[in-house]
This record gives sequence, structure tokens and C-alpha cells, in this order.
Amino acid sequence: MGRAVKAIIAVIAAALALTGCAGQSPANAATVNQVAITETQVDQVAHALATIFGSPESPGAQRRLAANILVGNEVGRAVAAANGVNIPAEERANMIAQYQDLSALNEQPGMAQIVDDYVAAALIRAELGETEYATSAAAVPVDVNPRYGDWDPNLAQLTTSSGSLSVPADAAANS
Repeated sequence: MGRAVKAIIAVIAAALALTGCAGQSPANAATVNQVAITETQVDQVAHALATIFGSPESPGAQRRLAANILVGNEVGRAVAAANGVNIPAEERANMIAQYQDLSALNEQPGMAQIVDDYVAAALIRAELGETEYATSAAAVPVDVNPRYGDWDPNLAQLTTSSGSLSVPADAAANS
């Protein structure tokens, strides 16, 4: 990791320590580049995902994926702006049409813009390449509610950590 990136991380960590993460409301799943992603938005996307994947009665299982999509969409928007990338609507529509799951999700109420943003972020990532996208994504400020895990700027996605605020029993016993 370069010195500049380490310095930026240190400044952000210090700022968060001094503010006590005061900017993150419990009503928000995340804040990306000063854009709040609300729990209501996560619920809407999770319900749509659960409907598509055959479990509409239990959208809770899809909440983490929903949060990852919404955070990724905002990061993609910021990366596109920073790099002057614009993916034409026709290209996004063609990509959606090629994938059954995306097409089905796109037809769910309130999901068209979210699917369009998701596809745009994927195409931006492809256009810039993994390294350039990851570098740009790492510069985007992301604050995630711990229940959804942690944001990994190198992967530009939420980690697979449990998202639990508790300390596992084994770890607590060993400390």
C-alpha cells in the first residue's frame, strides 16, 4: 500500500475516532460519499431479491446482499464521476436483457434504477479495469453499519464478516 493511501486511511481513522462515528445514523445501513443508504432502501431491495430468488416470506436473508448492491452502486457512481466515465443507457439496457435474474429484478416495483445503477457500476469496473477501479473506489468515503460487515476498499465490496456486534464466546474467553 502506498504512503498516500496509508496517510489517507490514518486521517480518516483519526477523524472517525474524534467524532465517534457520529455521522452514521442507526436508521442508515451505510453512508457513501455523504449519501445515506437507509434501512428502508435495504429492505426494499432485500424484498425484491427474496421474491426473485424464491423466498419472499424471508427477505432477511437477502439484506446483506441488498446493502452490498446499494453501497456498490454509490461507489460506482463516485468512481464514474471521478474518472469521467459514462456508460450509455443502451449498453446498460443490453446488459440487463442478457441476464434473466437482472431482467426479473428490473421488473420488480421500484427496482429499475437500482438495477440500472448496478449494471452501470459493473460496466464501469470492466471499462476501467480492476486495478484502476479499486484505486478510485478506495478514495470514496464509505461508512457501513456493522451489522452488514465491513467495507473492503481493495475489493470494493462488503466483507464476509458476520456483521455481528458481539464478541464470539471463544474470543471473549481467550482475552
